[in-house]
Amino acid sequence: MENHPSSKDAKISVRFFGSDDCQKCLLMRKEFEIAGIIYNYVDIIAEDMQKLCDDNKVNEVPLVQVLNNNLVVLEIVGYINAIDINRYMRDARKFLPPSLR
Repeated sequence: MENHPSSKDAKISVRFFGSDDCQKCLLMRKEFEIAGIIYNYVDIIAEDMQKLCDDNKVNEVPLVQVLNNNLVVLEIVGYINAIDINRYMRDARKFLPPSLR
């Protein structure tokens, strides 16, 4: 798993399952990085990532998960642009107790 710099708000995070053979995955990674979106990339081909892929039932890529306190609150299969993922991350904060927002 490739870790990108942690965000100011570690409660909301993004996990990106993809492959270097997937053109949409490569496009999304570039777009996310240009937009400054912080995410954890999981290479579905990597041997040491197979358990994580199995646990998350990854059957196709790209697959993006928005996590709130390490719990998946949103899962998107297929291409998603940087503007939309930022919006989904903001919306995910609504699921936090007021004291943690």
